Amino acid sequence: MINEGVITWFNFKQFFFTRSNVNKMKQLFFFIGLLLPAFLFSQTEKANKPAVDTPVVLKNVRIVDGTGASIKHDQTLIIKNGKIAAIGISSRVPVPAGAKVIDLSGHTVFPAWL
Repeated sequence: MINEGVITWFNFKQFFFTRSNVNKMKQLFFFIGLLLPAFLFSQTEKANKPAVDTPVVLKNVRIVDGTGASIKHDQTLIIKNGKIAAIGISSRVPVPAGAKVIDLSGHTVFPAWL
């Protein structure tokens, strides 16, 4: 007679390794196997680098500022270090030396969280 307080290998195997438990464990390990690489490789070196110092100029855009004001046409938007440095009419805003200029005629820029 087996003491009920003592778990033998046979009882352990019979309890934990039933068909339904084995299938659940297989599913768990399968999903862990799918998600683990995503967690390991999601942070790249590019994400850890500081913002680029080269300014970006978006020329000839329509700007919707999100305040309910009317849409502004033919605008230039200057982005330095990941932040908006200047906005104005394209003919009046000076382009910084060495800036990457992108002509976005016919495109609209609006604020968003990224």
